[in-house]
Amino acid sequence: TDFIAHSLKHIVSNGDRVLDMGCGSGALALLSVYHGAASGLAVDSTDSACECALRNTIAHNLNEKVSVIKSDLFENVPYEKFDLIVFNAPLLDSEPVSVDNPDLNTMAIDFDGELVTRFVREAIEFLSIGGRIVVLVSNIGSKKAVMNITKMMSQIGRVDVLSQVQLDGNQWRFLISVV
Repeated sequence: TDFIAHSLKHIVSNGDRVLDMGCGSGALALLSVYHGAASGLAVDSTDSACECALRNTIAHNLNEKVSVIKSDLFENVPYEKFDLIVFNAPLLDSEPVSVDNPDLNTMAIDFDGELVTRFVREAIEFLSIGGRIVVLVSNIGSKKAVMNITKMMSQIGRVDVLSQVQLDGNQWRFLISVV
């Protein structure tokens, strides 16, 4: 989230309508509004994330500008066009693991890149003309999925790497965008 947050100030324009998919705490929707967006929609598939995001919108007195919706990607998102759609996607490419809290699998694992691929396919319908889709990808995820979504995004417009960072060892994060 922090990695994406640093890029937001460069890509959010005054008056933008922003959708923060996989919102977790809602930080990206909130920051977008702080950077001039007219509104933010924070979307997550887990109750715990939606509750956290809602608490944060109230704590920052932004509940008039930032809404929170529980949804499996765009399933429950009201149809409207957004100027910026950001997805802080799960990065790990593995089978779900057995844990006490199933939300942990949802937050961290995207087996074969199925979720991020579906996101790009569905996001197109919600993107305004001239809008931008931004997705976090990593070399710890499915390389095939990164290639697939990059190809899908190139059919929408120009694909750019907005930012990249090397973490411990050989782990990288990339923020890719299409305009």
